[in-house]
Amino acid sequence: MQAGVYSTALFEGIGFYLPTLILENVYGADSILNVCNKMNSGIYKINSADEVLKYLKNPENYKPTESDVQLLWSNSDLEEEEKTIKSLMRTRKK
Repeated sequence: MQAGVYSTALFEGIGFYLPTLILENVYGADSILNVCNKMNSGIYKINSADEVLKYLKNPENYKPTESDVQLLWSNSDLEEEEKTIKSLMRTRKK
């Protein structure tokens, strides 16, 4: 399991089928969520420690499916993903 806000390392974790928690109401989270919104499983918005505990109890239940991982890494929307990664890089510089 992994948790974060806007790191490109989150994409790597998803590629390794890690359940991914995104702290939703933090600057930069919207960039990651825009790319991952096409996934049906594996990525979850959180806002509290209680929500993290819920996912930690049964992390196997929250893994992304193979089709979701393939969808994330497909070439279908590379232009949009490139914009998002550039946005993430600008966020880190601030």
